[in-house]
Amino acid sequence: MQRSLLITGASGYVGRWLLRRMEPGRFANVVCLVRRPDAIEPSVRERLGIELVQGDLGAPQNYRNRLAECTTVVHLAALTGKAPRAEHFRVNAEGTRQLVETCAEAGVREFLHVSSIVVKFADQTRYFYAQAKGQAEQFVTGSGLDYTIVRPTTVLGPRSGV
Repeated sequence: MQRSLLITGASGYVGRWLLRRMEPGRFANVVCLVRRPDAIEPSVRERLGIELVQGDLGAPQNYRNRLAECTTVVHLAALTGKAPRAEHFRVNAEGTRQLVETCAEAGVREFLHVSSIVVKFADQTRYFYAQAKGQAEQFVTGSGLDYTIVRPTTVLGPRSGV
């Protein structure tokens, strides 16, 4: 089976930069789970032959059939910034749980999870993002998938939020 890829959060800041730098032909298929399809540059879509799936991590029915064809997942989707506690846990923890369960059912072989250095902060008392990302990591490590977790300290670049 040729390697195929699903990227969550491909329309976000990191996702768009990843797509710009990907080599054409490295994966037989590139599927991107996005909330904003128009955020993916048409030239990038064409160069990589990207198939866009508009949806949410919390609705596996939107991406399950596409995931069944993928050998590798890069999980970038996350809610950042100031949002209510419930939203951080719905997107970052529960969304990741649903994704890894769906990946395991589909036979995905490789899973790259982009987390955050904040999961190692000593005091997370009122830091819901950190708590939810830590819980997401637990779902990944307990999934049975062949996984890698990366924890960037910050993401900087042209037109970044900071």
